[in-house]
Amino acid sequence: MICPPGKTYHALLVIDNTLFEFSEEQLGAHAQQLVVSLVLLAISLFVVMKIAERLTNPISRFANTLAEKSPDDLEPVDVPKGTATLELLKMVETFNDYQARIRDLLERERAFNRYTSHELRTPLMVMKGAITLLGVER
Repeated sequence: MICPPGKTYHALLVIDNTLFEFSEEQLGAHAQQLVVSLVLLAISLFVVMKIAERLTNPISRFANTLAEKSPDDLEPVDVPKGTATLELLKMVETFNDYQARIRDLLERERAFNRYTSHELRTPLMVMKGAITLLGVER
């Protein structure tokens, strides 16, 4: 309603806020619930962190072992001490198999180079001798 000029109306606004008002007892109960919830949250976080550390510790040690190895060291890696899970055992076994394949490949390369070097030396010496006999200068 629009108030005509010069005339005033008094209004009283009443709000029922009993839903939002808590007694001291209720506030204490809510605060207690909040504290218990925060304590349980902290305990849960601590337990989860310890479990995660226990699960990842062997893998971290395996990674550190690999980081400390020199590039020329192709010897098998031992399983890290502690809780060795099936996954970690499989990972170490696969890594050692891979290193064995690299070691075999390098040995084949070295054997090939030795054999090739020996086989090429003979024809080269024959050609060098023939050139010397013909008297052709280099």
